[in-house]
Amino acid sequence: MAPILAGVFRGLIYSKLISFYQHLYISIHSIFHTNLPLKINWNTTMNIHNKKIIELIRKERVVTSSEVAGHLKVSWNTAEKYLLELIIEGKIERIKKAGVTLWLLK
Repeated sequence: MAPILAGVFRGLIYSKLISFYQHLYISIHSIFHTNLPLKINWNTTMNIHNKKIIELIRKERVVTSSEVAGHLKVSWNTAEKYLLELIIEGKIERIKKAGVTLWLLK
């Protein structure tokens, strides 16, 4: 039960961060009266990375966070965030083994 609650908690934090950045963007837009588009799909980058991660896991069957980070050319922390999002969506599984976390498709 604790991992499920942790996943829900991470999802809440993520949604709060998205909301914060959306408000910040609108504030900057109104302050500077720029021609920035008012509507942005905040999940586009995440969706692109999620597709790449799923393709990598299909190809390799099992991957580590470091391998995903190298494949996407992002930091380990960013790769871990993307992988945790995929867990929340129910698309992948995490297995912890002696100092390494392995990721595989459900």
